[in-house]
Amino acid sequence: MVSSCVLAGCALVAAAQSSFPSKPLRIIVPFTPGSGADTAARYYAEPLGKLLGQPVVVENRPGANGAIGVMTLKNAPADGYTLLMASNSPITVNPLTEKSLAYDPFNDLRPIAGLSRSMAVYLVPVSSPYKTLQEFTEAARSGPHALNIATYAAGQILANAWLSQLSGAKLQNVSYKGMTQIMTDLEGGHIDAALVDISGAVTHIKAGKVRALGVTSDKRHFQVPEVPTVQEAGFPEYLYLTWMSVYAAKHTPEPVAAVLENAMQKILDTDYARGYQAKFGGGSLMPLTAAQQAAFQKEEYDRLKSIADKVGIKPQ
Repeated sequence: MVSSCVLAGCALVAAAQSSFPSKPLRIIVPFTPGSGADTAARYYAEPLGKLLGQPVVVENRPGANGAIGVMTLKNAPADGYTLLMASNSPITVNPLTEKSLAYDPFNDLRPIAGLSRSMAVYLVPVSSPYKTLQEFTEAARSGPHALNIATYAAGQILANAWLSQLSGAKLQNVSYKGMTQIMTDLEGGHIDAALVDISGAVTHIKAGKVRALGVTSDKRHFQVPEVPTVQEAGFPEYLYLTWMSVYAAKHTPEPVAAVLENAMQKILDTDYARGYQAKFGGGSLMPLTAAQQAAFQKEEYDRLKSIADKVGIKPQ
């Protein structure tokens, strides 16, 4: 016979699932408008709101390589009404580079779903003398001065350090708050190069406003197949992935987290999600469950830690 306490527990779960949500939700984006995470959050907010029957508002909280956005979630009530659209940088890179990081991505966040896997791209102005990544890295290796390269996320800084270590190139990182200003300065010829998420760069590349030298995945990007991979450019070890996932606060109740996870899985199995990936995502859908996302996050952290150790990056 099923015990009364088990029955009571089931009733509580059912009650929590039926009552959530009863008010609007918000998705925190730890980067500026126009970033890949921002685009994804706004795209997925609409179907998520329809499924849950409540509006979903996107709120940008950029700064500190995504840490401000993560802290916004950490400090919010763990009730499922505040979510985080996270990328690889604040989840798996900040812990490797920030000594006094105010959050622990493994203990302060609860994975809800994996969304997508993509890549970044090395860009130069169209006026740049460098036509290939080999030319760029050779100039940065043999020239008298370092070439500057713009980034807006910690993962991109780590990726540049790895390329520098593999090629011997002298690369001076220039940190920006977001991608929009990087593209403006790059198109104006004010910086030597940039490494940015490809989801926000494809239209600029196809319009001839910037020149792409290489993508960081192990496969070329389907929308700009003429752009080689960094591996093809002579650095077979190199692989830098960008990915996005959704998180809630760590102590979000299980029934509430289940509602959110189920809703995201339903959305990811639609033509709407596949259409987003084809138009903006720059890679492939990564419809991981909460448990799968937690495992993937740990694997990526371990992989990037080995790279950080190799290039001599330590928390500062």
